[in-house]
Amino acid sequence: MATDSAQPLNAYAEDLKLGAQYIPDKVSLAKERGEQVKFIKNCQCPCCWYWLFTDGTRIYHYDPKAYLDLRNNHDYCCPHCGNTNIAGQTIPANAKKK
Repeated sequence: MATDSAQPLNAYAEDLKLGAQYIPDKVSLAKERGEQVKFIKNCQCPCCWYWLFTDGTRIYHYDPKAYLDLRNNHDYCCPHCGNTNIAGQTIPANAKKK
């Protein structure tokens, strides 16, 4: 059975074009299954970007340089938007957004 591998590759390319430096395994697998996963870039800090699944689950982007800056200089909190999910965490759908 042939599959269309261009769909996930295009989705990865779009995320990378938007600034993602890696694609988490859970995101890759979901996209390969054809699930809709949106890359949300809502702040200038790469640690505040996240992938949003249709059930509301979020996986935060991890950027080592930005993480170290936030950890060392901003008490683990983004000075631009107040986000504290800066280490690539997965936030379940039923959790409140910080």
